[in-house]
Amino acid sequence: MGGTVIPLRQVETPVTVTQRMSESMIRVGLLVVRFAVVVLVLESASSIPGVAAQEAIPATVCPTTSEEANKAHVRAWYEAICSGDVKALDAFLAPEVIRHGGGTIPDALGPADIEQNFALYFAAFPDLHFEVVDLISEGDQVLSRWVLTGTFEGELLGATGDGRKIRVEGMSLDRIENGLVAEGFDGWDNYGFRKQLGVVE
Repeated sequence: MGGTVIPLRQVETPVTVTQRMSESMIRVGLLVVRFAVVVLVLESASSIPGVAAQEAIPATVCPTTSEEANKAHVRAWYEAICSGDVKALDAFLAPEVIRHGGGTIPDALGPADIEQNFALYFAAFPDLHFEVVDLISEGDQVLSRWVLTGTFEGELLGATGDGRKIRVEGMSLDRIENGLVAEGFDGWDNYGFRKQLGVVE
């Protein structure tokens, strides 16, 4: 007599259930450990002094002369002028210095032009003197307000000195590059100066 065969259901023993639970817990534990390792690595990288210092430094950092040093350089430049020694000016001028609107040479190109300009004034005013009233520095530029005085004893602009005293106020803007005057702009009472010399009415 034929009958239906009923498959036997495998019954899990307590040992099998416990083994599967242990394997699952191990997998979960490994995932937790991996996550913790990743977090620790990221935190350690962000707290390394070298890394933090690199992030704090701008991408383009160039050494520059301090503003106080620039002011001291310009003040020393005026002192060199007051010495009356043309060659003393070399130490303050960049090789390709440009000076705009100063003296008898509208645009002085290079130290030689500037020295020639000052040589004319030194000959006309043996006691030429610059009094620096104010110095303001920002970045690589220094603005100076000054008073020029002297005794007219030589020749300048077609006039002959007769011992008269002159006094002129003006301002100069100098750009300092590598500790030297690279460019300058001078603004002063040129008309008043010429009037004092008797060149204009």
